[in-house]
Amino acid sequence: MAKALRTHPFDLVLAIRLLQPVTTLAPLAEELGVAPSQVHASLKRLAEAGLLRPEGRATNVRALGEFILTGVRYAFPVVRGPLTEGVPTAYSTAPLAAVVDAIDVVVWPAPNAPSRVKGFSLTPLYPKAPLLVERSPDTYAIVGIVDAFRLGDARIRSMARAELERALGRRFSEPS
Repeated sequence: MAKALRTHPFDLVLAIRLLQPVTTLAPLAEELGVAPSQVHASLKRLAEAGLLRPEGRATNVRALGEFILTGVRYAFPVVRGPLTEGVPTAYSTAPLAAVVDAIDVVVWPAPNAPSRVKGFSLTPLYPKAPLLVERSPDTYAIVGIVDAFRLGDARIRSMARAELERALGRRFSEPS
């Protein structure tokens, strides 16, 4: 009997990163702070889930957008924690920080990050996510938007949707 597909949180990050051009697995893995074998396994899961286009390593933008909008908060719920130092995420980072008037800050715990701030901790989609700030800023921006969906607040999700549509561009509404 075939093993059931189980998409991992890192798969979502990889799908977001694959919105940009890539060369080989090794530099991609280094950029994301994981082993090449982890990227390879994730690519297989993304293909099985329909989050990659059939012709290669390009993200199926429409499917990705649909998953983020409707499923990410259920598949990968956020875990809030105590005050800590870390990397801003969700509504505490661009582009959402400019449109959300929040009294608190949310961060991925990363006490040694150069751009750390104090805020309430959120469990990131994968342990090395704080590295995205320096290594993959475009990926970091979209993963921050995804965290806004994971938080579950309807008002913030509404603002995050507009930013997600901007980030994914015209490709978001194209047929898959």
